[in-house]
Amino acid sequence: MSGLEVASGVIGFIETGIALIGRLRKAYQRQTDLSQSLLNHSQELEKIETSIKLVRDEDALQTAAVTSELVEMEKVTKNLIALLKELSKSRGAAHQYVHQLVSGSEEEEKLSTVIDQISRSHEHLALRLQVAHVGLTKTLDSKMAVDMEAVQRIDKLLQEVFGDARKLEMVEFVRSRNPQENGIIALDDADMALLPAADDDAQVLDGTRIVLNNLTEDQAIQINGPVGREGWMEVSYLEIRDNKSVGRSTQVNHAISMDVFKSLLEHRAANMK
Repeated sequence: MSGLEVASGVIGFIETGIALIGRLRKAYQRQTDLSQSLLNHSQELEKIETSIKLVRDEDALQTAAVTSELVEMEKVTKNLIALLKELSKSRGAAHQYVHQLVSGSEEEEKLSTVIDQISRSHEHLALRLQVAHVGLTKTLDSKMAVDMEAVQRIDKLLQEVFGDARKLEMVEFVRSRNPQENGIIALDDADMALLPAADDDAQVLDGTRIVLNNLTEDQAIQINGPVGREGWMEVSYLEIRDNKSVGRSTQVNHAISMDVFKSLLEHRAANMK
């Protein structure tokens, strides 16, 4: 499924969750503590929904890594809906709930746990969005470039949703580079290798590294890992799949040293003469 489809699906589950929590809150409005807790859950889901709508509306943010995180979030939101439906079951003419939801009860703890899981997944999603390669494009002569205006626009949207602490890392990347009159910044091989790592820099993403669905063509060099830095040896989960290199291109799907990177550039330069 595409990023758009997954994002739309998650939004649907969250909206259903908000509606079900609203019904529970109305039913238990006399329990002040529980009612407030349900209100907090609803507000958290509304905040998460806003950020996922941003992904749905912006193609540039629908990266493989973001989509992968949304798939995980979709699984947890399905669990939320199943739990809320169970808690909403009623019986008898008086429509008494089968499971009485009481502040501090096992059922209330289960609900809080699932909401926490969704919030953690949302935090992971925010980090994925920060390192998305927004604004990458190709010039008329098929060289890679960055659209400065696109980077600044997406960065502004991210900060509006997540706050000033969630800046797009591409902003720092383009800051020291001079754009052309049309706002386009041309990139050479060295620039491409120094792009913010889209997946490998997830130090707080539970030790997860995912590299998938990358394509390298012609004589390009693509490094899908950190250059000159440690970090991959400590991972608890590593997934590298569905990456393709064609023609005389070079693709590296792991961390490499700066010496190896320089050697790759020298080798490519020699073969192009």
